[in-house]
Amino acid sequence: MPEHYDVLIVGAGMGGGILAARIAEHGVNARTGEKLKIALIDMGPYLKGDPRPGYGNPARRAVYSNVPGVDDTNFVSSTPWGTSAGIGGQSLHWGADADLPSEEDHEDWISETGVDWTYEKLTDARNEITEMFHIQPVPEAVMCPGSLKFRDAVIAMGYTPRRNHRAVLNCIECGHCAENGCRYDSKSGILVRYIPIAERNGVEILPNTWVEKVLIEKKGAGAVAKGVVYTRAGKTEQATADHVMLCCNSTGTSVLLYKSGYGPKEKVKDLIVENVHVGKHTTMSLQNAVWGVFDEPVKRRDLAWGSSFRIQDRGPNGYLNLDINDLISFHGFIGNYLYQLAVNEVSPEFGKEHKEYMKKWMHLGAINPHVERQRLVSGEVSATGQHIINRNHPEILKRAQEGREIARAILLKMGAKRTSDITKPFDIGSTPAGGTSGGCRAGKDRSNSVVNSDFECHDIENLYICDNGVVPTGAGGIITAFVSCHAWRRIVANHFSRA
Repeated sequence: MPEHYDVLIVGAGMGGGILAARIAEHGVNARTGEKLKIALIDMGPYLKGDPRPGYGNPARRAVYSNVPGVDDTNFVSSTPWGTSAGIGGQSLHWGADADLPSEEDHEDWISETGVDWTYEKLTDARNEITEMFHIQPVPEAVMCPGSLKFRDAVIAMGYTPRRNHRAVLNCIECGHCAENGCRYDSKSGILVRYIPIAERNGVEILPNTWVEKVLIEKKGAGAVAKGVVYTRAGKTEQATADHVMLCCNSTGTSVLLYKSGYGPKEKVKDLIVENVHVGKHTTMSLQNAVWGVFDEPVKRRDLAWGSSFRIQDRGPNGYLNLDINDLISFHGFIGNYLYQLAVNEVSPEFGKEHKEYMKKWMHLGAINPHVERQRLVSGEVSATGQHIINRNHPEILKRAQEGREIARAILLKMGAKRTSDITKPFDIGSTPAGGTSGGCRAGKDRSNSVVNSDFECHDIENLYICDNGVVPTGAGGIITAFVSCHAWRRIVANHFSRA
């Protein structure tokens, strides 16, 4: 690596990949008007090649096996806290679900921290990500019978279903979106949509490079970011930069800032600047599927994965919202491998009845209620990258139980003959939690946040953050990409424009 850059971007996922591509394409050195020297750094591998949607690039086809959880990059493609690493980041393994924030979501962000991200102000970002990721409603022609039953049942119950959107191009519905990278370049993501733009505009891509810390120096009463210390091929060096941008997700960015001397004093060994909000205010969704057994198939053998409809039941003041969908239910693989079905909670005891049940695995589906926006419990990121959050809060569990009751009622309305026992306690230990937000959230000032509405750190000059951690509530892959499409516009206007 050269000694000095205009911009160093750490993390090549939904945030970093978009910033690198668009800042290189649209930005210039504000003093000289010259092209910017930008480096994009990630700890994972780079499966390089121009996209070929529907067929795939040979380099990527060679490593993605379409066997659940197995590909040839697994040994280097995970961060210490379990998220995907590599040029493309989490978008390498996301499920391509692409429901953009509603007007209510924007209002929730504003009321939470005072960030100025109104629905209208982010119109350009919404249009960009819709076009770049080819976001479209799920066609009814590829929906399974269970999805259509779900739609009809919730309408009859007085709900208004929303059709889910997906970010795919020339998709063959193979069913491995959320388990492996796409062999066919059909699933939209940073690697196939933005990284080619970054390279065409001179961005230096640095895979397999671990950033140890950000170089932060005191400057009067404040501080300034000067570059990074990194390890590559067993050698530790440093590179300086006029601007440092962190896009390592809520967990990785928080841990990197702790190691760099920024955050709560109880978590930072060599404190340079204190901000108690670094690593705080993390939220996750609590979900617990309710299963049902039908007399007729609710899946289709020719479709392995997809998304169809969802309903929302907003809680008081926009908190403890319920999002209920058939996202993992009627489309095949997730939770539906035969060995999993054999011991599913609705499966009969072993014997003749169980044998008949296993012959009809296409007749089994689930409704998946999520509890989102859990303001009652604000978690935090530990010094080692673990999320500490109490998902056993009685109000959260009460709301989750309401979700289970609604899900069971939907299954029965759809015609299920047998459902899960929703009187059993939640299995909190195995209940997945996703959609992490917070950690380095954006807000009006440092009294409640880490960065401002322009993604600039409140306390450290020339330091920017743009990942799911800046979103005040309800972050996810597509939301991070959407917010990043807004971030590059503000950053270019404020820092990389001759005007």
